[in-house]
This record gives sequence, structure tokens and C-alpha cells, in this order.
Amino acid sequence: MKAIVINKTLIITGILLLPLTSCRKDHQPCESFTETKVFNTAGTSDMSFANKYVGFISGGIEFDMGIAVIAKTIDGGVSWVKIPVYIESSPSALIRNIFAKGVDSVYATYTSRDSRFGVCFSKDGGLTWNNLGNFTVDVGYSGLYFKNSKLGFVCRAGDILQTKDGGSTWDTVFDYDGFGGIGKLFFTSDKIGYAYGGFVDDYGSFGTLVKTTDGGDTWTELTSMQKFVTCFSFVDDNTGYAFTFDNDIYKTTDGGDSWVLLNNITGQGCSYYSAIVTGKTKYFGTGWSIFKTTDDFKTIKRVYESPVYNAELSVRAVQTSENTLFFLSSQQSIIKIELNN
Repeated sequence: MKAIVINKTLIITGILLLPLTSCRKDHQPCESFTETKVFNTAGTSDMSFANKYVGFISGGIEFDMGIAVIAKTIDGGVSWVKIPVYIESSPSALIRNIFAKGVDSVYATYTSRDSRFGVCFSKDGGLTWNNLGNFTVDVGYSGLYFKNSKLGFVCRAGDILQTKDGGSTWDTVFDYDGFGGIGKLFFTSDKIGYAYGGFVDDYGSFGTLVKTTDGGDTWTELTSMQKFVTCFSFVDDNTGYAFTFDNDIYKTTDGGDSWVLLNNITGQGCSYYSAIVTGKTKYFGTGWSIFKTTDDFKTIKRVYESPVYNAELSVRAVQTSENTLFFLSSQQSIIKIELNN
């Protein structure tokens, strides 16, 4: 039996802490959950950690500040500080994606108050920001990833753009001419990377998955997965999991050439997912709940439910150390999971 102890005391010091501990006696990890409210009104959109202590959350407009903000932690998520974002003195309206290459070097995609879109860079840990790039198309940018201070990638309207000079200039390396396009991008090693996106219409859900094997210079579509995948999570270059809009969970062991259906969790899944799949015990967030599996998704167990109204825990999941995981909620909060083996 699983023993659950809930601390019913709310500690309100500008943030909301909701501790919960879940332990088992069959050699499974003892998990503690802490949900922290980081914003008042700004919707959360992304999360990135430079190391196990320093992390950033991007968001929309915090009404009492009148500007889009990010939140920063320097103590591993125990506390968060809100920082207003000005792009070269222009107030931002939305910080969409954020990527911490280091504790001081942080990249983000943004929308400004004067309807400019693009990528910005901070060299002082999020305090000040400079605009990057030769962008002339005013559409949303997403899927931000920098491999080093020179080589980076961003998704725009379904395409993948690459910079080799730190963001001064950008070139299209994948041009998608279908519906939905590419919106998320990640690398599993120096050479291997994946990007994906999709859409839903009256006829169903449809997706696109592309892969690079040369570090991002060229990308090829993988036709083995054409469902709308809302979260890919990989263990290494070849082994990964796909969570679809239709609540299917697939696994590949050959780098996406083929996929095996592991489970369908309709009734518990809510179409959009975030996941951490390293180790035997795997965690994923969907709807207002976090689930785990110890048998490669043959069975799943709900281990946490957010008390925050209308929470959606599929925004982003990050593992910052062997025993520390974070799940970002759409409703201004973040859940920290600490594992005690």
C-alpha cells in the first residue's frame, strides 16, 4: 500500500508551497512533491535549467508589473524571483521559449509590445536582453536550441532556421510546405537531433517528425510517425518515447525508423504531455496529474494531482539531477519532485 502524507499548512510568502510525500515499501523511490506558484497572472510557457541550481521559467504579462516576465531560481527551485524583460528597452509582451546555455548565457524567443517577433539573448542571467538576428518575417518563433555560443536553431512557421554566428544571421535548413509544421526541436547528441509538430482538424490529428544526423545542417522527414505527437522524450540517440494527441504511447529503439505501441491511456491522458523517461521509473504529466510507470508503460499510476484550478502539467518536464525532476504547469506554478531511493 502507498502511504500518502499531505501537509495541509499553506506557507504564503509571495509563493504557494504545497508539499506532498509518497512512499512505497517495495524498493521504489520515495517521492516528495512541492508545487510552487511563481507568477500571479503570467501564463507559463517554457522552462530551462543551466545546472541543478540555476533555472529559468518564461511567461506572459504579469499584470501588476505591466510587462512579460521570466522567473529565475539560484537554489534549485526552492525560491523564484520575477524579472521583467525589456528587449533593448522595448517592453516584451510574451517570452515564449527559453534556453539556458549557462548560468549567465540565456536565449529566448519573444513577442514585443510593438508586434516584433524574434530571438533575444542575455549575457547576465536574464537581467538585460539584446535582440538577435536578421528576422524579417513577423511570426511566432519556438523550439529554441543552442549547441554552443555560435551554433543555434529555432523553429518558425514550420521551418527550421540555423545560425552559425551566435544569432546575427539565420538561414533556413528545413523548409516545410505542409500543414502544422515544426514547432519543437532537441538534440540527443552532437550529431543527432529531432524536431516535430502537428495539427488537429475535423478529420483527425496529423504530425511531422524530422531528424538530423549531421549536427543540424540537413534534416530528413521520418514517415514512420505521422501522428500528432505532443511530446517526444529520448533516452539516447536511438531509444525514445512518443506521446500522441490521441493518447497513444509509442517507443522506438532504432532512432525513429520504427515505432511500437506500448499503451493507450484515453480516460487518463489529456492529449498533451511532458515526460522524463530516464531510468526504470518514468514520469509524465498530462492534465492536472503526474503519472509514473516502472514497467515501460504497461501499467501507469497517478502519483500527484495539482490543486490549482485548470492546471495543465504538459508544458515542460526537466530532470536537473539523478533525484530531482520538475514539471511546469500552465497555471503559474511548478512542481518539484525529489526522489529518495
